[in-house]
Amino acid sequence: MAPLSLRTSALILAGLFTAFWLWFGIASAAVEQLGWYNRVAHILTPGGILLVTALIAWKWEAIGGTLLLVEGLVVAVGYPLTFGRRFPIATSVMMVLTLALPLLVAGIMLLVDWRRAVLRHG
Repeated sequence: MAPLSLRTSALILAGLFTAFWLWFGIASAAVEQLGWYNRVAHILTPGGILLVTALIAWKWEAIGGTLLLVEGLVVAVGYPLTFGRRFPIATSVMMVLTLALPLLVAGIMLLVDWRRAVLRHG
């Protein structure tokens, strides 16, 4: 069996991360018994955003990789700035690693693969 390409691996990572957040949003919306607007917001934020990004990455590798990087950086910087004082530093580090790292890794992988293709094809 041939190893997965960098692009395929990145898309699998982004897809799994997106699926988790969609599931989490749906489960949260179902359990919390909120109004329809809050249910939709739970599902679309961040699951819907990530779904759109993953679909863009599938079609346009460089744009999708850049979006994943930007989203990862927003989480990596935004979470500690928003919640950092409420929790111990270990909590902030763990949250950034679990929320931002998959986005950053998938984005970097896509951009590296895109760059290799550009260099290969001139």
